[in-house]
Amino acid sequence: MQKKLFWCAGKFTYASGSPQLLHYMPLKDFLIEDSLDLSHLFFLRTLRFKAEALADNAMQDEGLMRWMEGTAVKMVGEAAFQILKADGKPGAGQIHLTEFYPGVGLNFEYLKLLLEKFGAAGQEFIPPGLRYEVCGPEPFKLKFEVLHADDAYPCRYAVDRLEGHQQLRHAGRHAHLVIYNHNQTIRQPQDPVVGLEDFFAAVRVPALVAVRATIAAADQWLTTVKGRTVKVPALRRLLDLCRQGDGLWHYRFASGMDADFFLPPQQEATGLFLAYQAGPAAPLPGFAPVMPTG
Repeated sequence: MQKKLFWCAGKFTYASGSPQLLHYMPLKDFLIEDSLDLSHLFFLRTLRFKAEALADNAMQDEGLMRWMEGTAVKMVGEAAFQILKADGKPGAGQIHLTEFYPGVGLNFEYLKLLLEKFGAAGQEFIPPGLRYEVCGPEPFKLKFEVLHADDAYPCRYAVDRLEGHQQLRHAGRHAHLVIYNHNQTIRQPQDPVVGLEDFFAAVRVPALVAVRATIAAADQWLTTVKGRTVKVPALRRLLDLCRQGDGLWHYRFASGMDADFFLPPQQEATGLFLAYQAGPAAPLPGFAPVMPTG
């Protein structure tokens, strides 16, 4: 059976009492993205400021799961928190994190929620113990700064075109954790200035990468629902990048995550590749070590 694709948002005008469509005015892509991102961000922020959000079952809230469906925020944020927790960083003074390509800062917001929940459970974490530095394209800079300006957590946004590689060299040696959010780059119109190869070559500290990947033997060029053609890395190549460094990486692959973001036909399945390099010898739940070849 042939699959029909319907993906549109905008203003539809019909004749009175009739199903006949007279006019359609599409909603601009940036408005769609803003609506999704801002709804998601303010839902997380609402949870942070509600006492119920710090209850043990808040992370399994039905509304939270609905807002996070189709995004990598929950997986990335929880993996980052577990890395910091295993490394003893919460409660040990100021935490310095750097994220490349954060979008509007959804991972940042979710991490605040997790750290505050950790503190409310009786641990010695006192905000603002988190210093967040981010690097991304210039069009996101003002948006990010406005959305996080009045919060208790200091943050700084560096434009990748101007400071990207300098930021990577510094964070790759001094941050407590560096996150590379490739999953965000496929949703934005600008190509990343700091590439995956740059990241793997430079990072020497605990690191976490979130990459939209394909199980095909080689990288694939796929078209998104917004009409942009993007290069999706092969899972095999990502594992090879993990093997090139000195540290031990652990990974997981969520096959099929947000697969409908790409238009058919897809030759091979896609999904979210998450990998981290950190101190603890035992892998986080759901992660397996990247084994050397040969």
